[in-house]
Amino acid sequence: MLSIWPETYCHTLTEIWACGLPVVAFKLGAMAERIAKYGGGWLLDPSMTPAAFLEFLVALKRDVRAIRAKQEEVLNWQGGCGRHYDTKAMAVSYDLLYRDVLGRRRSFRNSAREAHLRSRTALVIASRGRTDSDIPASTHIRILERTNNKLSRPIIFREVTASYPWDNPDAGPANLVLIQRDVIKPFDVPNLVARCRSARLPIIVDVDDDLTAVPPDKDPTQRYRIGAEAFKVLLKSASLVLVSTHALKDRLTEMANRIEVVPSRLSARLWATRLQVEGGAGDTADDRPSRCRILYMGTITHDDDLEMIRPAIEALRGSELGELHVVGGQVADADWFERVPIPEQVKNYPSFVPWFRALARSFDLAVAPLRDTPFNLCKSDLKGMDYGAAGLAALLSDVATFSGFRDQGWALLIVNQPDAWEHALAILCMDPDARGRIARQARRGIRNDRMIRHGGEDFDDIIGSATIDE
Repeated sequence: MLSIWPETYCHTLTEIWACGLPVVAFKLGAMAERIAKYGGGWLLDPSMTPAAFLEFLVALKRDVRAIRAKQEEVLNWQGGCGRHYDTKAMAVSYDLLYRDVLGRRRSFRNSAREAHLRSRTALVIASRGRTDSDIPASTHIRILERTNNKLSRPIIFREVTASYPWDNPDAGPANLVLIQRDVIKPFDVPNLVARCRSARLPIIVDVDDDLTAVPPDKDPTQRYRIGAEAFKVLLKSASLVLVSTHALKDRLTEMANRIEVVPSRLSARLWATRLQVEGGAGDTADDRPSRCRILYMGTITHDDDLEMIRPAIEALRGSELGELHVVGGQVADADWFERVPIPEQVKNYPSFVPWFRALARSFDLAVAPLRDTPFNLCKSDLKGMDYGAAGLAALLSDVATFSGFRDQGWALLIVNQPDAWEHALAILCMDPDARGRIARQARRGIRNDRMIRHGGEDFDDIIGSATIDE
């Protein structure tokens, strides 16, 4: 690669190294800087004659050891900078550069304030699957929707993998590490902690469940039991732990140095925009039966909660007052509710939300039974928010998790007794005006108070306050 201009072929060098080949280049510009730093090639004098260049190539052809040594240097580059200094890292570097240039152009500058507001880079490790549909909803809600980059935000976010070389500055700028839940494998935790300490990178852990004490019935693969001790080490090593509820903060207080409550919020981008889908995803108003249509949304870990209101639902079905439809949850069919299949193309959370909002139009109310257990006590009121944002009146269990909904009048809270659920469901099924009032109040309140609109919402100030000394 005989470039005679300082910047020419710079990206071509990256591509050739990515293919595993060392490079012969002139000692000039970016090519010279990179080869001098990483090896992976030979630098020649740009003024050398063609004859001298030919002589060099002939000699190099015979020097197998020299070629193999340079190939090893290329492999080292591939495993470090080549793998991790990707387009996202380059974008962060440009972002920092442009912010610095804009700051220097200000007419009235305050050096002390500029130092306080200097942009920081957060490396983000979030739960990912093989495809977009495998990304957990919690990843979108707790991490991805909060870490959208904007010029107005003091934190620049870059998503990386767990194999990132934390103590290697060549992988890109970094000031702190944000880790979601238990995305780090148990056997990788000690290495991650040690390397972050070496690089003086504060660790921030975001968690929305008590993963140190997951009940066996909610942990069929024993994943959380196996990883509990390693997760405790991660919590103890973190400069800051973010939790979704005050109850979870109280539960983890003895395991962490500093805990801040960052309540779960819904994305205004997904939940407060106009639907592109016309009508609902179920029956239209003309097709709907006279019985009240009740909706439940949940995962398989909440099957036991749903079973709690089975007698009430069966009584409603028997009296022709209402019928339950279930989105998600248990795999086996049941004769006391109707299953609503989730289309394959909407299993990714950003696609699921508009589908669910459209589906909700064809239902009259929603339910969220939740048993009063130590594990559930730490859960957020996310399900209630989903229902309210979708425009549904909701009946929720009268447990601490949903106490805020009672205080705000966003739902009706019912004690966990079959008779109480049957009575409340029957009354609400027969009172469309009451359903409408509850739904409107919940939708308005949740849109005003419980949505992420700009990404920050104090999030940047909280994570930006983390230091390695804590």
